[in-house]
Amino acid sequence: MSRRHELSLSEMGEYKISYGIFRSSGASNTQAIEKMRKLAHSVMDTELTALQRYCVTEYVMNGTKQKDIARELGLSRSTVSRHITAGMKKLRNAAKYHLSITG
Repeated sequence: MSRRHELSLSEMGEYKISYGIFRSSGASNTQAIEKMRKLAHSVMDTELTALQRYCVTEYVMNGTKQKDIARELGLSRSTVSRHITAGMKKLRNAAKYHLSITG
């Protein structure tokens, strides 16, 4: 039987991205956190565009406001928001796919 757990990568001090995951009772929280940390690194490095990676990292990990990221990059706040949304969607989809194939 699976249980829902909130997995926060902020506990690892990297990529403060929270996932609601389902895991079997056989895996420990430490193992689940490590798997998700590795997955997040892989997806951030290979699937996100440079702007998505920068915006997600600044907004989620560093707590920078969207308007400040936009000012720094010379973009509108709404464009930054779209980059964050798209990057987070890719991270969520990768996590869902990984969990669907690993059980």
